[in-house]
Amino acid sequence: MKDVKIQLTRYDVAKKDNSLGSYPLVVRAIGYNIESEIFIYHAINTETPYSGDVFEAVATPNHMEELPKNKPFISSITNEALPYYRRDQLEVVCRSVKEINDIWESLKNEASKLVADYKALEELKQTEVVDVDDRQSIVKEDALNSLISSLYTDPATSVDLSESGEIATADPKTPGWLPIAEGSFNSVPKHTKLYYNLDAHSSLRQLFKEGIKKPSSIHRLLLNGYDYSLAMYIVTEEGIFWKDYEPLDFSNDSIGLPQPTKNPWADDYVVGHGSSQTNAISLITYS
Repeated sequence: MKDVKIQLTRYDVAKKDNSLGSYPLVVRAIGYNIESEIFIYHAINTETPYSGDVFEAVATPNHMEELPKNKPFISSITNEALPYYRRDQLEVVCRSVKEINDIWESLKNEASKLVADYKALEELKQTEVVDVDDRQSIVKEDALNSLISSLYTDPATSVDLSESGEIATADPKTPGWLPIAEGSFNSVPKHTKLYYNLDAHSSLRQLFKEGIKKPSSIHRLLLNGYDYSLAMYIVTEEGIFWKDYEPLDFSNDSIGLPQPTKNPWADDYVVGHGSSQTNAISLITYS
């Protein structure tokens, strides 16, 4: 299981004798094996980021998957907007010291619940496999046990991406995906350009260290719920590798898979700001 936790840091005024007219409170979140952007905001002014935006709640696991980071999503096609987004910083102005303390206690409780719920989602186990035909469903007794793990989709870097959206300067200490040139492998699969940074993902690092079940080709990677198979990724005993392909290669897909992004991160990803529509990547391993 991932060592999931959230660090909250509180900033407020030193004077707490209720002699002030208002009391600002700033709380910053840092997530470990979970995204830091846990505070949901309602965007009021879409032209001026954060100006007048209203804090709504601490996110749930659903919000973490569905809501964009740092800015609301606006469709370039329909111009429709989702007026909610997530930030890693909360800013409120309170009327009293008691209100500050009440909000702080509530935030700690809600963040704790988010961590607990997030861990529960990471513990999904395969419970049943069936073969379905036009007459009945037949349960397979010899089904393999499986584990679903959520992967980071970000590029492992703290420097702006290149104009083509690729990693310019890699950071092996950052969770996410690294260029093949940054790694050291006994065998690099052909036509791959990225690999998953297992060193920054403790539970998966341990899983691969102990050894994944052979043949490694039975393990699956899902992008936004879809399995693009060996056309997109390769899982080996040494790690998870992302292939160098063109999204248009999937335009004539015979089973109707949606056209994927070129990289694990979204096409409009900006370092430090995220993207308007975050990808979701899951690894299914069998034992």
